[in-house]
Amino acid sequence: MSLRLYNSLTRTTEPFAPLDPERVRIYVCGLTPSAEAHLGHARSFMFFDVVRRYLVYLGYRVDFVRNVTDVDDRSIAEGHARGIPFGAVVDEFFASFKRSMDRLGVIEPDREPRATKYIPQMLAMIEALVAKGNAYVVGDGVYFSVASFPRYGALSGRNPDELLIGARIAAGEDKRDPLDFALWKFAKPGEPSWPSPWGEGRPGWHIECSAMCHALFGEPFDIHGGGYDLIFPHHENEVAQTESLFAPPMANVWMHGGLLQFDGRKMSKSLGNFEPLSALLERHDPQAIRLLFLQTGYRKPMNFTEESLEGATTGLRRLQAGYDALRTAPPAAHDAAAERAAIEGCRIGNDRPRGPELRDRVSERRRDALAGRHGRAAQGLLTVRARQRKREDGCRERRDRCARRGQGCARFHPRRRAARGARKRGRDGEGRQGRGHVDRRHLGSSRAPKRKEPVDLDDVVYGVHAVEEALVAGESLRRLYVGDERKRDPALRKLLDDARAAGVTIRFESRTFFSQFPYRAHQSVVAFGAPHEYVTLEEALAGRVAGKGLFIVLDHITDPHNAGAIIRSAECAGATAVVLPERRAAGVNATVRKAAAGATAHLPVARVANVAGALRTLKKAGVWAAGAAADPSAIDYTKADLRGDLAIVIGAEGDGISPVVRKECDFLVRIPMFGTLGSLNASVAAGILLFEARRQRDGGG
Repeated sequence: MSLRLYNSLTRTTEPFAPLDPERVRIYVCGLTPSAEAHLGHARSFMFFDVVRRYLVYLGYRVDFVRNVTDVDDRSIAEGHARGIPFGAVVDEFFASFKRSMDRLGVIEPDREPRATKYIPQMLAMIEALVAKGNAYVVGDGVYFSVASFPRYGALSGRNPDELLIGARIAAGEDKRDPLDFALWKFAKPGEPSWPSPWGEGRPGWHIECSAMCHALFGEPFDIHGGGYDLIFPHHENEVAQTESLFAPPMANVWMHGGLLQFDGRKMSKSLGNFEPLSALLERHDPQAIRLLFLQTGYRKPMNFTEESLEGATTGLRRLQAGYDALRTAPPAAHDAAAERAAIEGCRIGNDRPRGPELRDRVSERRRDALAGRHGRAAQGLLTVRARQRKREDGCRERRDRCARRGQGCARFHPRRRAARGARKRGRDGEGRQGRGHVDRRHLGSSRAPKRKEPVDLDDVVYGVHAVEEALVAGESLRRLYVGDERKRDPALRKLLDDARAAGVTIRFESRTFFSQFPYRAHQSVVAFGAPHEYVTLEEALAGRVAGKGLFIVLDHITDPHNAGAIIRSAECAGATAVVLPERRAAGVNATVRKAAAGATAHLPVARVANVAGALRTLKKAGVWAAGAAADPSAIDYTKADLRGDLAIVIGAEGDGISPVVRKECDFLVRIPMFGTLGSLNASVAAGILLFEARRQRDGGG
């Protein structure tokens, strides 16, 4: 299986082909040591450490560079506050960071250049940009002209014209355009400075990485990486500077890791949830932290809690016990070929970590070795059997197997086995389940189900179109089930090819298998993946274009078909995100994914504790809230101003928007009714308002 990586520039998962068949060059934006490193830094650098190790495992010679931004506004300010040189601040925090990386098992980079050692190279690039007309000198420094680079915004997907909306030139800056950025800042009293052709000063942040990449690698090189928050403006500006001077691309692949949340909130000293990485490593096993990070796709946002870390610690102890059991097992129990094959099966080749699968297989061998069944240990390594998994692990393998067995699961439970025997004898047996039921006991709970209605799993995608969209969006699908009768269906050829290319296991099943599912519109195509990854409200806000943000907020929409239809309309209308409450509302389950026709794979969905609080957060960020209501006092939707940053609030059918949410709306809009009925379906109302907002934004009103 070839290595496949998600490229932020092309927004697709691509086969990785190094420029040099034997060498891979990786540049990762490193630390700015102006304060103690935190867990978010650890996640980012640990991920690239895994990529590096895997490339070495594949046989490549990896040249890994991670820079150090050792001159920065924050480190200078920290030095002034403490009465010490900024260099002492950098050395202190960088030394602490290095110790933490060592404890986490992150390999030292091959080269770790400091920005202040590359001032001559930065000056040479700035001079060349000025000579070409891409940069200009003004009273407070040298600035890059964004207008001179036509491809600006290609990496981040942002439109420069839209970025100009609401942009301002800060006090003390003499730049010509709000989007222009500093290449060289003229010296201020008490700040470090270096001589330049334009006067004493220091470099801007973005030119530092461009100069170091060019000096160490040249253009293009293989992989440029960093955190998701660096895509814009840092990496976008790097591309503009570098490709204005040298032939594109600057890098063949751009990789960005997802952000880390702490108990659902962004880490901040003001919120009281900031803890230095060094202190966290004193309280927890560093390898448990590493294992925790490997259990989540690197591009996905991750919510860190003490409970999740405790679960990872428990899993680590199981792995260590398994290792000890295997290490002391008789030689006959070791099968190097089988072990190698198992590891090959857990490769990260299709852009998602396979840590959980490898963990399961080690646990499998551990149990065989501890039980003395050494002759079966190697065979057990290759066949992952049913096992009890902690609920925080998602019970993914058990859930998948249960759905595949359907009613056949009866033979694995004494009560259901007796019930099956009773049915064969013509009597109603205890524990009989209706058609389409998925026994909750096989979904991670040891107790019998209280209700017998079908279970709508949130890790299932069903239907041809929904599965295709999930593959295109790079969702982490593990298995794809297709009906035997569709094995040679030409309409499924592309779907099957895409699934194979993504490394998804494909299985063909009979109609009996599909009859066990509670979904009737599956089209004999069902895929199992990870539960939907929600974003935080802060991340949703960060994804908007200033002045153009369009949010759809659902106030207790419990019907999953309505919720899915609204998400589909929102994606088609180019909305920024959908906001759902955590309780008394439909989450993104299988029915919602089906009704959304794949839109959940493309449109961010934020889940919040309560809608009223979310609206207050949106309003603080400059977003207006418009509630859909049938009140005569509400504004006709065609006459309301739906331009600018806007959140459209849709209430439940019959009840409408709740009173507490209505109070947070800046104004109400109504859709006139001309028939006997006095209200519209919630999804229809949402679609009308979304596309009216789009019409006005496109110049129609």
